[in-house]
Order: sequence, then structure tokens, then C-alpha cells
Amino acid sequence: MRRFYEPEYGILANLMGGRATRFSLPGILAGSTIDFAAMAIATSGKTNSIDLINLLAVGVFGSGTFLLTLCILPVLPYSMAYAADHRAQAVRLWSVRIGIARYAVSKFIAAVAMGMLAYILGMALFLSVSSIGLPLFTEMTVDDGYACLLAEGRPIAYLLCFVLHYAFSAGLFAGCALFFSACIPNAFAAMVLPILCYFVYLRICNFVAVPEAVSAVELVQSIYAAGSPVQTLFTKAGAVLAILAVLCFLSVILIRRRVFHE
Repeated sequence: MRRFYEPEYGILANLMGGRATRFSLPGILAGSTIDFAAMAIATSGKTNSIDLINLLAVGVFGSGTFLLTLCILPVLPYSMAYAADHRAQAVRLWSVRIGIARYAVSKFIAAVAMGMLAYILGMALFLSVSSIGLPLFTEMTVDDGYACLLAEGRPIAYLLCFVLHYAFSAGLFAGCALFFSACIPNAFAAMVLPILCYFVYLRICNFVAVPEAVSAVELVQSIYAAGSPVQTLFTKAGAVLAILAVLCFLSVILIRRRVFHE
């Protein structure tokens, strides 16, 4: 029996497919967007201390780029792949070859993985370009769940946790986009509906008390301090993976129903 990891089937086939290789372009765009925004803020005098850590903070939080880098660009690499397969009438073919559930799960995991990789690539590009002529860390200018790593003199560990933390946010939007494309197999719907739902949930959180760790702001934009850096990262990963697991299950049901009724 064919398995997920065999090259011509399942997840690897999605990750290594022609469309999946396009994750580099959104990553470059994300890195360039943050870089230009951060440099503009730094040179305008809005920040007093200019080091790589501070530039990263103002680039992500102080420039209004999060909507583009976290909500839009991670969707581009692969989250619209199911909509493209549906338009090309290839879903039934793949479902016959590997099974509907395996096809749907592979698409979902590949979309999340490519969304996270696109964001990580963008941040790597930003850090590589910005590190030219700038010190890594000079003084404490941030106060988040990973700031204690800077106080302990471990800026590299802080950068790794920071990038991975927001990569989960990017993966969340990529998974939501794949889910909505399973609901409405249209590329525009896959792009717009996750952002629309985020803003609706943001408004709901203003009126309804929800656990802080899964509130709209903490789940996407901010860093919820759960204690140690490991606890903070695990809390973010657990919340995101739980949501993605539910969306993946629902995506399988929707894709199976669509295949049976076509």
C-alpha cells in the first residue's frame, strides 16, 4: 500500500510539486516588506536603539506589515492548490489513486508547511540583509515572552523562538485558506476569507471573554507569555495545531462530500 512519504504520492508529492516550489517568492516579498518598513522607521528617528533585535521588533510590530507577511503571503505558495485541482478536474483522479482522505490531508499539511516555510524564508532574508552593518543585540528594547533569553545573553535563541512563533501564525492562515478553498473551491475565497474571519473574531473577542492564549491578538499578532520561553512556544504551537487539526478534519469531510456529489 502506498504511504504518505513515498515520493510519487501524498505529502512529498505536494511539497516537491511544481507549485510548491513557488514558496520562495512570497518569502522574498515578506522579507523585503519587513526590511524596507523597518529601515524606514529606524531612519525616521522613531526608535532610539538600532540593533538587529530592535529592528526586527519595529519591522514586525511597528510598521503595519503583519497583515501582508502573516495573513496574505503565506497563503500564496500552496493554499490555493485544491482550488486549482478542482478547476482542472484533477481531484477525482488523485482521489482514485491515493484515496480521498490521504489526498485531503496531504494537501492540508503541505499548505501549512509551505506557508510556514515562506515566512521563515522571509525572516531569514530580512535578518541576513539587516545584519549588514548592524550589531545583533546592544540593549534590552523588547518585553515579550522570549525577552528573558536576551537578558540571559542568548539573542540567537531569541531570534529562533521569535521566528518560529510567528511561523505558526503564518501556518494557521495557510491552513485556514486551504479549509475555505475546500468550502468554496475558488482562489479568491481562499485568499480573502481567512482575513475576514480573523477580523470578525477580533471583534468578537472585544465583547466576549475568551482565554487570553487563544484570543485573536495573542493567537496571531502578539506573544502570549505563558512562563518560560519553552512554555510560551508550546502554548502557541498547541493552540495553532489544535485549530489546524479541526480544520484538517473538516476539510477531509468537505472534499469527500464534494467528490461524491460531482
